[in-house]
Amino acid sequence: MQKRLISRISALLLAGLAFAACDNEMEEEELTSVVSAAQDDADLSTLVTALTQADLVGTLSDDNGTFTVFAPTNAAFTAAGIDLTAISDEDLTAVLTYHVLNAQVLSTELTAGEVATLNGAVVTVDLTDGVMINDATVVEADITTDNGVIHKIDRVLMIPEEEEPSSIVDVAVAASTAAEPQFTALVAALSKVQNDPEGAALLDVLGNLEEDFTVFAPTDAAFAALLDFLGAASVDEVETSLLQDVLLYHVVTGSAITSDILASGRVTSSLAGQTFEVDATALTIDDAGTIDATNIVAELVDITADNGVIHGIDKVILPARSIMDLVNFNEEFSTLKAALETAELTGTLADLEADFTVFAPTNDAFASYLDFANISAADLLASPALADILLYHVVGGTVLSTDLSNGFVETVNGQAVRVDLSDGVGIIDVLADYDDATVAVANLTAGNGVVHIIDEVLVPETANDVVDLAIATPDLSTLVDLIDNYPDLLATLQGDDANFTVFAPTNAAFEAISEVTETLTADQILEVLQYHVISGERVFSTDLSDALQPAMVNTETITINIGADGTVTISDQDANNTDATVTATDVQGINGVVHIINQVLIPEL
Repeated sequence: MQKRLISRISALLLAGLAFAACDNEMEEEELTSVVSAAQDDADLSTLVTALTQADLVGTLSDDNGTFTVFAPTNAAFTAAGIDLTAISDEDLTAVLTYHVLNAQVLSTELTAGEVATLNGAVVTVDLTDGVMINDATVVEADITTDNGVIHKIDRVLMIPEEEEPSSIVDVAVAASTAAEPQFTALVAALSKVQNDPEGAALLDVLGNLEEDFTVFAPTDAAFAALLDFLGAASVDEVETSLLQDVLLYHVVTGSAITSDILASGRVTSSLAGQTFEVDATALTIDDAGTIDATNIVAELVDITADNGVIHGIDKVILPARSIMDLVNFNEEFSTLKAALETAELTGTLADLEADFTVFAPTNDAFASYLDFANISAADLLASPALADILLYHVVGGTVLSTDLSNGFVETVNGQAVRVDLSDGVGIIDVLADYDDATVAVANLTAGNGVVHIIDEVLVPETANDVVDLAIATPDLSTLVDLIDNYPDLLATLQGDDANFTVFAPTNAAFEAISEVTETLTADQILEVLQYHVISGERVFSTDLSDALQPAMVNTETITINIGADGTVTISDQDANNTDATVTATDVQGINGVVHIINQVLIPEL
């Protein structure tokens, strides 16, 4: 009995000792790390050697860390041609840390896209066909350890070289030297301006990586069309100041406006200080000088640089330095250009100190007028009235289409055109049997005014003064006969150095007071005639207002009355006299305007 008890106690002691020994062995068992796992894999021996050489074993053995290692096989190192004896520790460390993520990511947890590595650069994960890291394929995934996971790959991941920042200029120059070159003329133009002592340093401006630019870059074909129009063989033959202004007009500063954020509306070319109109839907641009829109070329849109974006366009967009520049740059104005040159008016419209509004007829408008007048272009250019015709299209000051109202606008030649806004913007000249002009394109702004493109030539009175107008009107023969009796008055009304407004009574009006006129002296008749004339200005029907009392040549006044129906009557100084009614208005001559009335106006006699 006692022997049995001793035997059982001994067995229990032995069992306890055995259990204690087993527990001590478990406590002494080492944790596995990504390094130890690699050391146990013969196919990763080169990687282990590299980790040792780069002194990364301690880092990746840290049991407080968590890592994902994309581990190149020995064959991968061989294929990459990496000589561990020749590579610096710094470069080797950079390459190895490019294979490590600072977190454990199993293959099932990887997502397509870029992932930052331990050295700061990114790798690209592609899950389209298996798992690829950059151009390496994961050949064995999810070798898990206590401080991370290993994915074996068949290539060494090479750190992408950092590209030098590329500016707008760099991109344009590269495009100009490509297999299918673009923007060669643009680069040549920029270089010409840069190299001219009087030019701006445009290459330096657009090469500034601290700024953002949007450049609408004309193609070589676009520049070729411009050079052809200018009659130049290359940009070297174009005046530097003009070329500079054109180039500046294509640059928007302060932002890179890609096509997805390009909005319709006026865009300010900050360098040129002018604007152009963009249609973001149609991808077109309307500048100050063209009728047809410039297209943004779909194949050349959103060419990005580190300081902006380039959009290729199929025409050179033109800034409006002067009204004459608008004429020069628009092929629809070639006839107008020739006429202005012949009349020696180009300097006037090029003067940036001046301020004009020009109603500019197109080539088709001139063709229509030549056909109407049955003359040739050569006849028009040889006409002594050419300058007068051209100046009849010019108004002093800047008058935008929104500033126009129904009525007369005085032109530089002293006459006036009538504006009719009942259907668009109509411009009416003195020829009753000739088609009225319509503004086809409005508000082309220039540095010295504005241009409105019209579809007909405006024809002024080129020969007849106010007396001639009366002579040409049979119903005014009595008035003409009376004026002929007073040479001084006749000479005055035929002078071209003043403007007159004449209220011309008809023959019937004089006949109605014939008994009175027969009793008047010569001086009194002269005073009656002078009482029908305003000197020094052209007062058109639209200038008349109710109760207006203009002074006449004899110093007395008349009173204008405007009826509810718009009828214009005139009260004179004779209370017993019937008011005269204006029956015809605004007959223009070279020195004034005539309104026909049905009663003779009687002053105080």
